[in-house]
Amino acid sequence: MEEAVPRFIKIDGIKTNSVYPIAALRTIPGAEAGANKARQLTLAASAANMSVMSNRRKEQHRKSAGASITTGLVFTLAFGLAWSVTGIWPFIFPMFFAGVLPLLEGIRRLLVYRQRAKITPRNDEALGEKQVLQTAKAEKGLITPALVALKTDLTMEKAEKILESMAQKGYAVMHVNDSGRIEYEFPEFIPQLEG
Repeated sequence: MEEAVPRFIKIDGIKTNSVYPIAALRTIPGAEAGANKARQLTLAASAANMSVMSNRRKEQHRKSAGASITTGLVFTLAFGLAWSVTGIWPFIFPMFFAGVLPLLEGIRRLLVYRQRAKITPRNDEALGEKQVLQTAKAEKGLITPALVALKTDLTMEKAEKILESMAQKGYAVMHVNDSGRIEYEFPEFIPQLEG
């Protein structure tokens, strides 16, 4: 739900419908608090609008793909039919530019939309696990969440969750060393001594 931005600002208990630039509010005695509140409301409203706009853009992208496909089909069929019935070859150009090209663009947009929709949190989790395993291999089997966060683009929290999950599944062994630090051991990546 979007937060509505008020059209008035109270300055020293006075309600006004005038819109003052924040710089101008600084010159009014006691208006600094009003300026700060206006700045906060503006930032909150712009953040909410960006989220809503992002969802709207996705929906518009999907709808515009369908509209392009529909338009392309209609014009391709109309001009194709006109060309086939009359035999007048100039109908080929509008059929191509008003029909076939929008049709292809709509199909491209639809494929892009579906490709983006396939990206799921499960894929992010698998990517995170792969980064953890690569770090474990590079560090010869012994890692900490901090080390994983340092060597990958995962946050400490995400690295810790992934490591705990892998330990619960039996892929890693969790140890607490003498200083109380939690370490995760991946036996597959520990070098074996030949003897």
